[in-house]
Amino acid sequence: MIAFAGQFERGPQERIPSREEVLEIISKLIEGDEIEHVREKYDDSGLYLFEVKIDDPETGESVHYEYRRKGTYPEGATAETVI
Repeated sequence: MIAFAGQFERGPQERIPSREEVLEIISKLIEGDEIEHVREKYDDSGLYLFEVKIDDPETGESVHYEYRRKGTYPEGATAETVI
């Protein structure tokens, strides 16, 4: 898990990353593997959940990555913004 408290969470001036920013961070983590979008959820403030998966050609298994913005949502609560 990677926390982004210092990068996006700044008290009342919290900056919510765009879908493209989240995708860019995930792309760096998986080093060029093909990304399949699973789901994304928005509220009045913007993106709060973004889930993707990649298929590992060596093992044949799927690996899921999820961005969650801090807060409480229908899918659960998160104490800080994480991937």
